[in-house]
Amino acid sequence: MERQIEEEYNQWRERYAPSSYDWSFNQGFSYRPSHTVEWLPGREENGDFAFQTLMFGNYTLRDHSNYLVFAKLKLPASANANISSLGCEIIKKIKHDGIVYRARFMSNENQKIIATKTSSSGLVCLFDSSKPSSEALVLTLKGHTKSGKALSWNKSINGYLLSGSLDAKVCLWDVNATPNNKTLEAYALYQDHNGPVRDVAWRNESSFGSVGVDKCLNIYDLRSPAASNPVQYVLAHKKESTCLAFNPFNGELVVTGSLDHTIKVFDLRQTRFEVHTLKHHRGRVNQLGWNPKYKGILASGCHSRMVLIWDLTRIGQILTREEEAEGPPELLFDHAGHKGQITDFAWNTSKDRIIASVAKDNSLQIWKMKDIVYKDKDDELEESTSTFLE
Repeated sequence: MERQIEEEYNQWRERYAPSSYDWSFNQGFSYRPSHTVEWLPGREENGDFAFQTLMFGNYTLRDHSNYLVFAKLKLPASANANISSLGCEIIKKIKHDGIVYRARFMSNENQKIIATKTSSSGLVCLFDSSKPSSEALVLTLKGHTKSGKALSWNKSINGYLLSGSLDAKVCLWDVNATPNNKTLEAYALYQDHNGPVRDVAWRNESSFGSVGVDKCLNIYDLRSPAASNPVQYVLAHKKESTCLAFNPFNGELVVTGSLDHTIKVFDLRQTRFEVHTLKHHRGRVNQLGWNPKYKGILASGCHSRMVLIWDLTRIGQILTREEEAEGPPELLFDHAGHKGQITDFAWNTSKDRIIASVAKDNSLQIWKMKDIVYKDKDDELEESTSTFLE
């Protein structure tokens, strides 16, 4: 297996990488791999370079300590930038109880407030990154009895935080509520999954979804008279459902990933059948994320070390025999720069077409697809997805 991975990686590096990327940056870690990565809002440009903060986690072998890490990245801002000058400077480390399984900032207005999931217990931790590292932990959120990776902030209601865990629970907190000795119990519990909850995501200010080992997609609505029960229930996959993402431009459209290597596209206005199934991954799909600018562009990460970019407006497009050999029509791009399982990735919301990805090969990679990948797509995407996602 290692030999096959090495051969595939070398083929990607020699054949595809030079012609497929404007630039890429690889940061190897001497410690254990990060399970989480997220861009913080705000980008500063100075000449040929841009500077932006990235958040991730680490685990050191030297002292066995875990940290929530903030790094300042130096990235190209023009075609004249010297790629060899790119860099990653650690600007802050906050000691963390257990491995940082997931870290997410609250909102653009409250980006200093960070929620994390830990490997050591069912606790969810709340940090204020503007405070000194020793004082950054401001709140501990209780409700789970086991760990997990599912975590999602409501971007419309300030302070609403969702979490899913191996204990088959979904917890909801209002972190603005009055705590008891720096701890806060869950505002609401949802216990409808028959097994571990793998992922949670907000659909809008009052509705959210969850997926789990029971293969199901559950949709909840806080306005429902029986808000603790799902208002919709979908048997999404033949094997466990691992992740989900609602389209940010149309909350009726949701995608789910699975242990069965597929991504299902559902329209919540009719869920008897999926709209489409995306097939090209060779392993468990463990992360999904919509492009923040283009309605039909989706990224997915999997255990087979690939991050794939999909264009859902291409569904049904006729391909030549040569094109069919490269993959389905909706497959836009594949990033094969990692040698280990993808643990997380994030679209850059401040600059289009840039993605940060982390994997079990102890690497952080920042990469920008060549504009030719999106050649003549800007107007086309805006026009075609307006009908596709209605």
